[in-house]
Amino acid sequence: MKQVLLVEPDFFPRVAIDDQLAPHGWNVVPVKRIRDALIKLKTQVFSLILMSYEDVDPALRFLATLRHNHNSIPVLLLTKNPTQEDLIRLSTFPPLEVIIKPYSLHDLIKRMEETVAERAS
Repeated sequence: MKQVLLVEPDFFPRVAIDDQLAPHGWNVVPVKRIRDALIKLKTQVFSLILMSYEDVDPALRFLATLRHNHNSIPVLLLTKNPTQEDLIRLSTFPPLEVIIKPYSLHDLIKRMEETVAERAS
């Protein structure tokens, strides 16, 4: 089973994403805070990180810490209306993809599967 670390600050979206991904073969480890995500990354192995954000600065700090620790796990960022500047700043932390909200569950799962397959090849 593929394991995804879900970083989502809001309770209801966190539960909804977990409930929607589990039937598609994903073991979701949900966390509310970036700090909790970094702790989970020390003790568990993930195929992918799925992170929701509204403010780019905490996301950038998380990605900088993640990549500083030589962790090349793919990250899919879920956000609304990112600025061009945000996208440029985020692009310095590959492998990373930004998915714009709202998105369809089908498209999200497809992108998750493709990302994991790309990493495996």
